Amino acid sequence: MPYSPSPSARTPHNPPPPAAAAATDLSRPQLFFSGCLEGCEGTAESTALCCSFSLRYDSSSWRLLRGAQEGATFVSECDGESRYAVWNHPLEGHFAFSSVKGWPRLELRVFEEHPSGGVEVAGHGFIHLPTTPGHHDLTCWTWRPTPASGLGRLQVMLLGGVPQIVNTSGGEGRGGGDGGSPASTLTQPHLAGPDVCVESGGVRVRVSMDVALKNVREHGIVV
Repeated sequence: MPYSPSPSARTPHNPPPPAAAAATDLSRPQLFFSGCLEGCEGTAESTALCCSFSLRYDSSSWRLLRGAQEGATFVSECDGESRYAVWNHPLEGHFAFSSVKGWPRLELRVFEEHPSGGVEVAGHGFIHLPTTPGHHDLTCWTWRPTPASGLGRLQVMLLGGVPQIVNTSGGEGRGGGDGGSPASTLTQPHLAGPDVCVESGGVRVRVSMDVALKNVREHGIVV
C-alpha cells in the first residue's frame, strides 16, 4: 500500500524534559495510559487497512512526558468474511497536567486498499482518553467526506474515490504543541469546506486501554 507515515510519526518517544522541568512535572497530576489499536472493521470493498494516529491536547495545561505523539500501524489484510483487519499496535503515554481543560484525544485516520489496487481514506474519527482509571474497551466510529454537489457525487460513482482532506488541523497547527488543542476537521467536519458533506465512513476502530491517575486528589482536580 503506497502509504508512509510522516518522519515525525516514526519517532518513538518525545525527548526527556530538562531535570528541573521533569521534577516540576512529576509533582503535578499525572495520567498514564497503555493499550493498543486492536483492529478495524472494514467495508465490503476493503482488502487491507492501516491507521495513522495523533494525540492532541491543550499544551498550556498538558505535557507529554513519555510516549509517541503520532504514529501509524502496519498494513493488515482484511479477513475474507468479517472484513476485520488486526493491528494490535501498542499505545502508551505519560502526561503531566494542571487542568482538565483540553483533555487528550486520540485522532485516527484509516486508509483502505481496494481490489483494484487503489488507496483512499476509509474514515476519520477520534476518541478522548478515558477519564476514569481501569481497563476500557473503546470503539471509534468514523466519518469521511463526500461531494456536496450532484456533479461531484456522479464523478465519484463513475470514477471512484472520495474527497481527501489534506490538512486535518483546520488551519491551526497539528499535535499537542499547538497552544491549546485547536478544533480540527476530525472533530468538527464542517471545517473541511463548504463543498464537502459528511457520510459515515463505514469502518470502526477497536481500541483497548488501561488508565491510571496520580496526584489528582491532592491538587483538588475532579475528573
